[in-house]
Amino acid sequence: MVMNSLEANNQNQELVLRRSNLAQYIQSRAIIKSVETGYVSIEPVNCVVDPHILKEAAAITNGLFLKQLPPELQPQMVIGVPNRGREFATALGLETGLPIGVTERLVVSGVGDHTPWQKRDYEQRDIIIINGISSFTNPGEFHRHKIRGLQPDLQPGQTVLIADDFCAKANATNRYIEAFQELGIVPIFAYIVAKDFVDGKGNSQKGFREIRAGNQPAFAVVRLTGIQDGRVSVSSQDI
Repeated sequence: MVMNSLEANNQNQELVLRRSNLAQYIQSRAIIKSVETGYVSIEPVNCVVDPHILKEAAAITNGLFLKQLPPELQPQMVIGVPNRGREFATALGLETGLPIGVTERLVVSGVGDHTPWQKRDYEQRDIIIINGISSFTNPGEFHRHKIRGLQPDLQPGQTVLIADDFCAKANATNRYIEAFQELGIVPIFAYIVAKDFVDGKGNSQKGFREIRAGNQPAFAVVRLTGIQDGRVSVSSQDI
């Protein structure tokens, strides 16, 4: 059955309302750890994960982002940035029917390994290893991400949806862009929450805004836009 424009508009309006309600719920659960650094904790997003948040975020992302993309940007697979992006990727896979790639994270002490990942690992073993991803919550700590199971569902010229719980400085996002572009695969991104402080607090956490300014397809269900009077400001509007 083909959906007419009125039905589609009604569905979009419902999703807009659900997005606003989700933003208010996330705001109510946000705890400010440090005003100076803009460190905000939202435990139901990445500690004891609330399934309601996952289901709502997946439906909103699918309806207001993925379904609005042109055919050439429709993803063939979803992967989650380890560790906490994996739950969101699973919810998106269940919502859309997309196959879900497998990821894991290793902690590397010291300055971290910034050596380029080896393309032959992908060609011969279907493995991508992305090095040198710096941690936001633990400064000085670096992570190595391992991705596998992409072939044969994902081929050069196709699109991969990369899901994460938070976007702050976009350290992981930028490394993923480098790796997938080298493979000729188009990465697009979805986050449950993105830091987008515009009031001077947490000034360095504008990764999502910078990514969007570079015309990188990316979607944040909820944006944290500032800290005022001991409370986190949120938005459910797109940039």
